[in-house]
Amino acid sequence: MISFPIPNNTNTERKDLSQYLNACMFADPLDYRLQRSENLLMRMICCKKLDTSQMSLMRLSKGVFVHQVWESSSPHSSPTLSTIESALYNQAVDFNDEAPIDNFHFNKIYQTQPFSYDTFIPFSYTFGVRFTNPYSDSHDLIVRGKIPVWCQTLFLSTCFKQSSIQPHVPHAGLFPFAPHITVTFKPFDHHLTAIPELTLLYERLSMEYDDPYSLPNDEDEIDWPKHKQAIMANMLICDIPDEVAKLVENMGAIWAASQGFFF
Repeated sequence: MISFPIPNNTNTERKDLSQYLNACMFADPLDYRLQRSENLLMRMICCKKLDTSQMSLMRLSKGVFVHQVWESSSPHSSPTLSTIESALYNQAVDFNDEAPIDNFHFNKIYQTQPFSYDTFIPFSYTFGVRFTNPYSDSHDLIVRGKIPVWCQTLFLSTCFKQSSIQPHVPHAGLFPFAPHITVTFKPFDHHLTAIPELTLLYERLSMEYDDPYSLPNDEDEIDWPKHKQAIMANMLICDIPDEVAKLVENMGAIWAASQGFFF
């Protein structure tokens, strides 16, 4: 598990965050960005007082995270990414590289509460992809559809490892248990039911969309709507059609059962 500073504990925060503050410590600017991305997540949790008991976060890689969103106010248990990929690729689970951030249990991988797609379509999205690799054409991604959130997370993990996701281009092989399924991403437009709130907060704290000579004081700063639109314009979304989602859910359930996962 990942240890975070205790909110409102100034001494703890200073001690744990000091290692990230000096860019001169890093010969490679990408290494600095990876460390700063971890720092940004800590700031989001500690300074913005995010209630991590009411959200599910997972680390895809150092500095890159996924937020899973569904209607229920209480998070569902879900298999960790390491557990899923261990079964897929017959590799040992590396708890250091891909440890769960919050409420993912290694021994309880089933959903503990019923869920209805009739009232809400779940979605998951990344933050940190663009920030940790700004010199390539990388995008933070959103996937939305009537499939389990563990399928969405595995999908985003595969997308992240390919690092070549482009809009309006058919992509196959993004569901490892259903490699023949082809999906297409499109530029993210303001989606009333799929708002990447943590990506917006993360990018705002990164301050890379701000004028360095006129730093904002709060979220009511006059340029924030423009910056918010720029952040969302750099994201891509994959809306999975219902008929494809049904196929993915069925094939995922068959694969999970064959691996000893029970939902």
